[in-house]
Amino acid sequence: MSSVNVLIHRRYRAGDYNLIRNFLVGFFHKHQLACFSLDRLNFTSSVSRIMTRTTEQQWQDKIGLWLHDGEIQALVISEGEQQGEAFMLLDIDFHHNDNETLLNELFEFCDANMSVVDPESKQPRVRLCVPHGREHCHKQLQAFGYESAGWDDVDAFMALNQRFTVEVASGYSMISGGQISPMKRAQAHAKTWGYFDKPEYDEVRCTQAWAAMTKAPDYIAALDLCAVTDSGEIAAFVTLWLDTVNQLALVEPVGTVPEHQRKGLAKALLFEAYNRAKAMGGTRVTVGSDNAFYLALGFEVTRRYPMFVKTVAPR
Repeated sequence: MSSVNVLIHRRYRAGDYNLIRNFLVGFFHKHQLACFSLDRLNFTSSVSRIMTRTTEQQWQDKIGLWLHDGEIQALVISEGEQQGEAFMLLDIDFHHNDNETLLNELFEFCDANMSVVDPESKQPRVRLCVPHGREHCHKQLQAFGYESAGWDDVDAFMALNQRFTVEVASGYSMISGGQISPMKRAQAHAKTWGYFDKPEYDEVRCTQAWAAMTKAPDYIAALDLCAVTDSGEIAAFVTLWLDTVNQLALVEPVGTVPEHQRKGLAKALLFEAYNRAKAMGGTRVTVGSDNAFYLALGFEVTRRYPMFVKTVAPR
C-alpha cells in the first residue's frame, strides 16, 4: 500500500471515467463492498443525472480523486441526484502517520463541494457514506460536525448457483435491449414511482435519461429486461450490470407499475436476468436493499453502512 503523503488530489478530467471504473472494480475485489459499484456509476452518471437536471459538468465538479502513480487511492463521488449525497471510498493505509492530514482533506472537499440546499431546512446539507474505514474516520466525522442520519445503506447478496425457473404471467411477454422504447420506459418509471401526473414529469427529459442509460459503458442489452402487455405497454422493468472481473451482477433498477403488481413480473424478470448473467460468468448478484421482496427471493444482507449527515455553514 502506498504511503498517503504522496497522494495527489485533483478534480475530474477527461478520461477519468475508466479510471474510476477500474478503481471501483478493484475496491470491491479487495473489500467486498458494493455500496458504490459499477451499477451506481453507470446509472447515476446517465439516468439519475439527467432526471435531476444535473449537467455533466455539475456531476464532474462533485468528484474528487486522490492518486498515487496514476491510480486512485481515495475517491469522493456523488450519485448526481442533487440531494447532497457523497460517497467517500478509501483504499489507503489507515495506520500511516499522515492519515489524519489526508482525511481532513477529504472531509474539506465534501464541505466545499458536495452540499445541496435542503428543500425543508433551506440549509446546505451533506449526506455521507464511508463504507470502508469509518472507524478510522471517527475523529473527522465528529470534528466536521457529522451526525448519524438514522438509516443505513445496505449490501445484500445471493449466489447464482442454480438455473432459475422463469414464469411470466399470462397476458405479458418479455423484451430486452434494443426492443425497449426509452419513452415507454420513462412512462413506466414515472408511473411506478408516482410522478407521472406531476409537474416534474418532463417526458422529453425523462426519455433522454433512459436512452442515455443504453449508451453507458457497462450497459448490456441482454440484461435490460421489461415485461410488456399485449398492447406493448411496459408493466415492469429490471436492469442488471455485470462486473466481469468480480463475476458479480448488480441490480439497478427494478420496478413494477402499480396496476401490474402482485403478478410476479419483477420476479420473472430478475430470474431471467440471473440466468443470463450466470451464462455470462456471474456467480453472485447483489442489490442495495433489505426490502422483504428481495429477502424472499433469497438475498441475504451482508453489510450495513451507517449514513451521516451535516449542515454545512454557508461560505
